[in-house]
Amino acid sequence: MALNSRFASRGDRSAYRVLVVDDEESTRVGLCELMQHWGYQCREAASVDEALEICEEYPPHIFLS
Repeated sequence: MALNSRFASRGDRSAYRVLVVDDEESTRVGLCELMQHWGYQCREAASVDEALEICEEYPPHIFLS
């Protein structure tokens, strides 16, 4: 199986919501920019409390921390 076939095509990725949770701003921003570059929707949170608030209005498919 080719590596590319393991991942959704770029068009399909936009349906996935990603939430990046990290207290380091540079880490959050970098990961979120990378995920957006790959075609995912992305939001970021600086704490667990902030992440829980975001989850109420933006339920993510994927968490990165």
